[in-house]
Amino acid sequence: MKPIIWIGGRIPSPFLVDEPTPCRPDLVLWLDLSHDQVLAADVVEPGVPSAVLAERLGEALAMKANPRPSVVRVPDSASADAIRAALPAGIRIEIGPTPELAAIVELMGEKIGGAGHPHSYLENRRIPHGVVACMFREAATLHRLAPWRKLADSDVLAMDVPALGVANACLSVIGAMKQNFGVLVFDSFDDYDEFGSREPGSAAASVGRMDIGVELLSLAFERGADVPDSMRREVAAHSWPVAGPRAYPVVWAAERTGDVRPLTTRDMQLATAAACGVATLFSRHRQELGGSDPRPAAEILTVEVPEPVEVTIRFPHPDASAEMLGVDPPSERDYERMMECATSQVRKFLSSRAVANMAKDWRDDAGFVCETLHRTKVDYTGGPWSALTPRYMDWFLIEHYPRKVSADARTIGRTPEILHRYFEWLGAEGLEPAATVARLKDRLERVREEFLEVAGNPENFGPAKSFVMEMHAAGVDFSDQAAVTEFMEKHNQHLDAGRRRREKSAPAGGSGHVQDAHASGPRPGRVRWQPTPEHPAPPPDTPCPCGRGRRYKSCCMPR
Repeated sequence: MKPIIWIGGRIPSPFLVDEPTPCRPDLVLWLDLSHDQVLAADVVEPGVPSAVLAERLGEALAMKANPRPSVVRVPDSASADAIRAALPAGIRIEIGPTPELAAIVELMGEKIGGAGHPHSYLENRRIPHGVVACMFREAATLHRLAPWRKLADSDVLAMDVPALGVANACLSVIGAMKQNFGVLVFDSFDDYDEFGSREPGSAAASVGRMDIGVELLSLAFERGADVPDSMRREVAAHSWPVAGPRAYPVVWAAERTGDVRPLTTRDMQLATAAACGVATLFSRHRQELGGSDPRPAAEILTVEVPEPVEVTIRFPHPDASAEMLGVDPPSERDYERMMECATSQVRKFLSSRAVANMAKDWRDDAGFVCETLHRTKVDYTGGPWSALTPRYMDWFLIEHYPRKVSADARTIGRTPEILHRYFEWLGAEGLEPAATVARLKDRLERVREEFLEVAGNPENFGPAKSFVMEMHAAGVDFSDQAAVTEFMEKHNQHLDAGRRRREKSAPAGGSGHVQDAHASGPRPGRVRWQPTPEHPAPPPDTPCPCGRGRRYKSCCMPR
């Protein structure tokens, strides 16, 4: 007998509500998948608690006493937690894709009709014409300066507009590819990075709906022929300045679903501040911005939106520079202080109720993984040891961990779960904002499979990690100095024997040795490495490539 499956969830509706302020309500849906029936449907405001999902499920169970479902599927753990208390005994909760819900919403959207471009800059008189006039004035100046000729979309700027409640927003200038000119405004660098890491097509295929990861505001320049007639008539009627036939500014705001929502007065003011800020910084610091050797620049200016507001614009965005790899390491004293803080935090996590029921070997692995996470943050990217970001997680798991973190298969397999629990604990303790925790967990889930594939593949190991893993595979006791020394000597003898064989087989003239070394990949150095003219001694503060220590040790090989 086939199981009876109900699916439910909360999903943004395909329509907008203008009053009292523009918003897109949520649809709460429950379907009997086995009998192709809609059991419950409700329209709720975005801020309504998730308990509404359980309430509608309870009503559906009461209305349809038989046959009851054997499985209830919801799209995420938050939904599962919300309905758990409402389910009678014997009904299993399953977390998985619910594309059927998205299909209903999409069908409703087709019946209602898409909104497309807004047909009025004034948004049905909701935005004062003076606010729109200021946006046109600053947009025309921005288009004439054309900063996209020098700036790439990765050359992001920071913007503060205290009067609009904006702090450390992230601006990305688009148009370097000679198409889609304008400026994108993100709430933070984290949002910008999240947007750039998304593949909306694959996300839609996996969950049944589009998910661009963040909300954003866009000021884009379009051809007059592509702008609706009603909007062009507004431009002519109010004599708003346009820099050219291909420079009609259009402001739009995208929701996380990729849908365009109605604009507010604040949206238009924020677009105005962004246009003026980028134009001012570019006009005054053209030489410092962009190129192969960009230099920091900042300006504080007053922008009329139409009332005057103070805008601070900075290049590059400070959070972007903090994510750069290869930064100068902190002093020895600062390093030790930061690692003491990190170790203390990890110990609190390991003694918390969140992992109290886990086995001792699991907690040992968790201590290693979490301390390595923070140690690597200080050694390689600078900035606060505790400032974890999705971009850093990507780099740590996909690039650094496979090459330099000496972990066995058991620890590798546990790493995603360890980090997931650690992030949840950080959020519960108030050590990270809820939004940051959600992003970290989301990025972790998206790279989980790739991490498990690359982290255990010996082809991705760096030379130091390869050596350590060989010792581990040989059963060497790392605390036995004599055993470690004996293994090290045999390892070096093996390397020397291989080198002599390659030299004997090399053609006359000596060039064959170089070709052979390149053909077989980077040649590992000796373990007890001594400086040579070819490989001089590194600076004292050079990070250790083994991933376990901070400075070069006798066990480490050159990069």
